[in-house]
Amino acid sequence: MLTARAAALRAQIVARGLTKYNVESDAPAQWDSGTRPVVLVPGQVESDASIACGGGAVRTNQALLRAVRAARPDAFVVYKPHPDVMSGNRRGRLAEAAALRMADHVETRASIIACLARSDEVHTITSLAGFDALLRGVPVVTWGVPFYAGWGLTDDRAHDHPAWARRGRRLTLDALTAAALLLYPRYWDPLAGDFTTAEAAIAAIASERDRLRASAAPDRLMRGFWRRQLRKVRVLVRAACADKGRLGRD
Repeated sequence: MLTARAAALRAQIVARGLTKYNVESDAPAQWDSGTRPVVLVPGQVESDASIACGGGAVRTNQALLRAVRAARPDAFVVYKPHPDVMSGNRRGRLAEAAALRMADHVETRASIIACLARSDEVHTITSLAGFDALLRGVPVVTWGVPFYAGWGLTDDRAHDHPAWARRGRRLTLDALTAAALLLYPRYWDPLAGDFTTAEAAIAAIASERDRLRASAAPDRLMRGFWRRQLRKVRVLVRAACADKGRLGRD
């Protein structure tokens, strides 16, 4: 059954500690929130198409923090800048002083996994960190219309967005996981030079992550925006050529 396979895949992702970014520090989150509930606010690249197409009234990191502080005045708000912005690869950096006018702490060392482990709630516009939170059972409030919102799994604040008209069904988390990770994408194994399964891709990513952590390489992978884009293009071209060749044989 597809949802059972999705549940197993979700468990595999959580157990292996995988996210979109897998070369962050494994240092624990060490803020002192006392007895206040912790609200995590992942920063985003403000020029991303996900915000241009999926943002609501809230479209910047500063506006998001302002909305979160108004919605959760008694919470301990943690702002985590986007890794690509922190590394200088993308624009959208919010000055720490400006962030601290609305947040209680700016987290620049701990990984998103470590932050989620200490958070009671995540607020985001469209960040994939919201999906990471759902996979780990952390409640999510959305201020935009990411793909995982509108299915009854999140508290959605971007009212009157046209996307809601297309999302009238209620989904379980495993059904959403199946759609997002099993039905929609295709996975490519660059070593085998062929397509592969989601499960095999997850195992390969975890293995490579562990290998890099054992070396001195992880920090190097966080730098060089154009180098990373070129690497992605090469993989896409190889996959397209392989797919074309397969269609020709069929």
